[in-house]
Amino acid sequence: MANKRESKKVKGDEKDFQFLDKILELSLITEIQEGSGERPTEDEGFMMDAIRVSRKSSCYNVHSGSVIVYDKRAIASGYNGAPPRVKNCLERGVCYKKERSGKEYEDTMNSGLCRGVHSEINALLNLNFRPAKDWASKLYTTVLPCNGCAKSLISSRLFGNIIFGDFYDVKELEDTFSIFNEADIKLFRFRLSKERRQQIDNRKAEKYFME
Repeated sequence: MANKRESKKVKGDEKDFQFLDKILELSLITEIQEGSGERPTEDEGFMMDAIRVSRKSSCYNVHSGSVIVYDKRAIASGYNGAPPRVKNCLERGVCYKKERSGKEYEDTMNSGLCRGVHSEINALLNLNFRPAKDWASKLYTTVLPCNGCAKSLISSRLFGNIIFGDFYDVKELEDTFSIFNEADIKLFRFRLSKERRQQIDNRKAEKYFME
């Protein structure tokens, strides 16, 4: 189970973590297990895609990637970063929120100062077509959506399942979980270990190339 002792990156107070422990104990979030074969499973393949796209993030503090899947096909992806024509924090050389507020990044959550668009929203904006069936798509994302993104994802009427890697900030967890639950969207946690990610990345590809 994810808690303060397992991941120092997760933010929240004792009440937040007690709620997290409670929903994990009640199995209200389904855990997806890693595969063991050389070829990655479907879940592993799409989560690896989300991890890879997260590396394009232009945020100093959080690298998030999201992939929208419909009918077993990835149809859009996105990462968190500043919108077009707006200089991102890496280009500026400083975290915009920290510069404006004079506070640490973790102390300015939900302040409205961040210049970045979250990866889930960028993935939605990158969609080139509307899937034929409502609530039939999946979202693979490296970080559990915040409450604001959760509302947008529900409003899109696309997603029946949300598969996320882990938690970053659990202070909004109760609201996020409640709104997904009310909308009957299922949550799955899939944390790929470093060893399994390396095994998938290092899969031999020589047989696919001509000399």
